[in-house]
Amino acid sequence: MSSERDDFELDLSVIEELAGGDDMLLAELIGMFIRNTAEAIEKMRAAVSARQFSQAALIAHTSVGFTATVGISALITPLRALEQAAMAADAAEMERLSAQWERGFERIRQALKARVSTG
Repeated sequence: MSSERDDFELDLSVIEELAGGDDMLLAELIGMFIRNTAEAIEKMRAAVSARQFSQAALIAHTSVGFTATVGISALITPLRALEQAAMAADAAEMERLSAQWERGFERIRQALKARVSTG
């Protein structure tokens, strides 16, 4: 079981490298990550509520891939655990991990928006 502390360190080196020093591209990549993750969280809420375990597993799996691609590694562990909980049809654990993902994303979203505004 993972900790309830929700420690999320943010390493922007991967997403900054993807942007290649272009602040406009960095802002675009950050915006895309924020939009895609917010949409995934909404879909996850619906899947968890409806107990659609296979859909929840697919959402978590897809989110791991995109999150890893842009290097936001702090969210990968809870997403993988969420995928496993969905595959195990563990509704209570899915709810707990979904909430953890949302809290972590909100912290990261704020840090990313601050990075774009100071970039």
